[in-house]
This record gives sequence, structure tokens and C-alpha cells, in this order.
Amino acid sequence: MLLANVSVAARVYQTFPQTALLRRHAAPPKSNFEELANQLKVKKGMELRSDSSRAVADSLDQCIDPNDPFFNTMIRILATRCMMSAEYFCAGTQSYPEFRHYGLASEIYTHFTSPIRRYADLEVHRQLAAAIEYEALDASLHSKPKLEAVCKNINFRHRNAQLAGRASVDYYVGQALKGRVLEEDGFVLRVFSNGFTVIVPRFGIERLIRLKDLATPEPEADFDAESYVLKYSGSRTGSVELFQKVKVRISDELEESTGKRTIKLNLV
Repeated sequence: MLLANVSVAARVYQTFPQTALLRRHAAPPKSNFEELANQLKVKKGMELRSDSSRAVADSLDQCIDPNDPFFNTMIRILATRCMMSAEYFCAGTQSYPEFRHYGLASEIYTHFTSPIRRYADLEVHRQLAAAIEYEALDASLHSKPKLEAVCKNINFRHRNAQLAGRASVDYYVGQALKGRVLEEDGFVLRVFSNGFTVIVPRFGIERLIRLKDLATPEPEADFDAESYVLKYSGSRTGSVELFQKVKVRISDELEESTGKRTIKLNLV
């Protein structure tokens, strides 16, 4: 599949250097990985190298906790958030070095293999058909401004589809939990001075748990930013730290502002 996408990208660009519909993934600044690299070093003694996409991939392969199968998946989720978003673009709007797809370590790339579900692939099929002289290309695909508008629209809709997918997870988990309370394993993704974020692998949900949610009155906080540990005392005493496995209570509730059912997490 990758070879097909790369080969087609090269061919349509050769034929239509100004209007080829391609896909790029910009390299993230090294500073994007600094916080995660420090977290891994402090909490696990692991190294995350970000000199290149290959270095990132190789070091992620080494981020394994034999006592916790989900740990590597969790680190990959966090590493993905350090990266830039991939986007469709019209070849004439970027210089060739900017065509590179960082995540796939490819100099040129497009989407060609899924025309039944992606409009971008359909347009690329049309361009390839013209490039190999199978059929004539519609005038709209000769227009650089037209292609730019198409790419902008596809990127916008792709982003909305991602957001809709995440929202649908919350919605259906909320419907499934309606009136029920479950206890599940979760993992601490981030720690703040007033709370922490937990991901629950079984349902793929992520929520912020604030100290004021733990007890009333709100416990007093002692946050160590260097070791990523949050200690709390007073009405409730305990501590949480980054990457820690925790037990959480999952319930549903109605948001007063929207009237929609949503998920609530609390620390057991």
C-alpha cells in the first residue's frame, strides 16, 4: 500500500507539477518532544530520541514495561500528540523539500488506495488516469486555485471527522453506562497542580480528575513538577504520579449546559 501511494504520488507530480494532489506531514520541532522525553527519563529511565522520524520510531519500540502491556501504547499516544497534523496540499503551493511525509519517512506521498472512502483518493485516481493517458483530465483538476480549495475543504472535513469520531466514543460509552457505575483500570497521562488526566484503555476515554472532585472541601495540593508527583492532604490524603496505574470509577452524568450525557471519572 505504501509503495503504491508513493509511486502514484511521484507519477502524478511528474505529470502535473503544479496541481498534483499530495499529502505531507511536516517534521515537528524537536522542542515538541522535550517534555515527553524528560518524563520518560525521570519516571522510567528511558530515552526518547527525536533526531529523525526513524530515531523516534526506534526509541518508541524500546519504551516497554514488561509488567504493563499498555505502557508502550500509552507512550505512542503521547508521542503522536507531539507531532504535526498531516495534510493534503496542491503541489504548486509548496517547494519540493516541504513535500516530505515525516511519519512515513517518505520524500513524496499521496492517498491513492482507498477511493471508496476518501475523496482525495478519487481525485488522485483521476489525475493518475490522465498521467498514464487512460482518460482526459477534467478542467477543474487543471486549476491550481480549484485544487487548493479542494485540499482546504478535505483537510477541514477530515479534522471534523476525527472530532466526531472521538465525540461518538463518549456518547456511546455514556449511553452504555446509563444508570450504571463501573470500576476500571486507568493510567495517569498528565499531572497538574490541581488534578490529573487519566485514560481508560478498555473504553478509550480520557478525562481530567480535579482535586475538588475527590473530596469536599478540596484537598490541599503539593505538586512536584520535576518528579511529576501530586500529593494531596486534608479532607482526603494520597498521591498520584505520571504513568501510574490507578483504579477509577466510571459513571455517566448530564451536562446542565448542553443536556447531553457525558462520562465522569473519579479516583477509587
